[in-house]
Amino acid sequence: MTVIDLDTVSAAARPARRRWPGVVGAVAALLLLLGGAGTPVERPWDRPVTLDGVPLDGMAVAGDVLYVARPGGVVTAHHASGGQRWSAPLGEADSLSAEAVGDLVLLQGLVADAGLRGVFTTVVETATGVPRWRRDGFVRLVDRAAGLVVLWENPTAVSGPPSYWLLDLATGRKMWPWGARPDGATLTPVGGGDGNLAGLLQRDATGRTLLLDAATRRSRPLPDAPEATDAYATRDGLLLRAFDADADLVMYDWATLRPRWRATAPVSGLLGRCGPWVCVADADGTAAVDPADGQIRWQHSGGPYAIGQPLVLHAYGTAVPSMTLVDAVTGRSVLELAGWAGVGAPAAGRQVAIRWRIDGLTQIMLVELASRRVLPVAEAVVAPNSCATSARLLACHDGTETVTMWRLD
Repeated sequence: MTVIDLDTVSAAARPARRRWPGVVGAVAALLLLLGGAGTPVERPWDRPVTLDGVPLDGMAVAGDVLYVARPGGVVTAHHASGGQRWSAPLGEADSLSAEAVGDLVLLQGLVADAGLRGVFTTVVETATGVPRWRRDGFVRLVDRAAGLVVLWENPTAVSGPPSYWLLDLATGRKMWPWGARPDGATLTPVGGGDGNLAGLLQRDATGRTLLLDAATRRSRPLPDAPEATDAYATRDGLLLRAFDADADLVMYDWATLRPRWRATAPVSGLLGRCGPWVCVADADGTAAVDPADGQIRWQHSGGPYAIGQPLVLHAYGTAVPSMTLVDAVTGRSVLELAGWAGVGAPAAGRQVAIRWRIDGLTQIMLVELASRRVLPVAEAVVAPNSCATSARLLACHDGTETVTMWRLD
């Protein structure tokens, strides 16, 4: 494992002077005169853009656009160049998240004091800001391939496991491919390994549990009628985080729905497939469960924002944050960045990371996940928890009313 604390990584750092002996020096001087050498290669982030008058909270990035929630329920969209693309009255929000899907962007706004009751979801046209639809509720999953959104529509209406609706991504129209939707049923989405919706678990008032298969549009009963809060489809199995006195995790064969194994492993969520395993969140961080027998193959502190290889784990519970790259197959740490905090999920094979310094500046860098190469981006004044990023753009707030944006592509 490589451990780096990066005390010397600095966007402003200059390489030491090198003395050119003899012919090498003469050739270098000639090339400099001709303009063919010695000219530094400009990187996309070398020309940052600032945007003034931005509230401290309520900004998000998707694609190469910055979205800002402003007073009065107005959301503005800004190009990476700083110019305003559009302004639209979409709803009051203290915080904002954004996800680009084709020529649309899915925005979620949250009013801080209202909890889940204050969450809304809207889909607008990226170019114009024209709304396609808006609903109260929280998005659990976006199935890009099928053009579906899984929405927890009314988080405070019922107790127990939440119930979900399927919405057409483009129109917001409610969908139900399995005939008539039963009244009073509790629904749990079954996530697939490629980010799609593998199906839904339906538990009705009689205590029966059905698997609603998204591929076949058929419903099949589970023999032991489990009650689940989380579900995940492996290559040939169905893994549940269940309310069960005897087990926390239950694996079923997808074809027959017969139980394969049960395991007592207190987990708080199913994260998805990582290498040959299924990663779960537990009290200590992240654990890899073998889908064949339920055994824990490795454990690490910290949790991921997204599943990938290598797995990027972020630990914030200690006095000093850290970011660790872990081989998802072996569980071996391949790079540890002590004192650094990740910003958002990895994108385009890179992870943005920042570190606050005692002089008030924040170091910003990119980590190339495949090569583990570290690329310094900038040093700037950055307010805590104020950065938002995508594969193409990074935006950070300085704590007053100014946002700085760096292009990453």
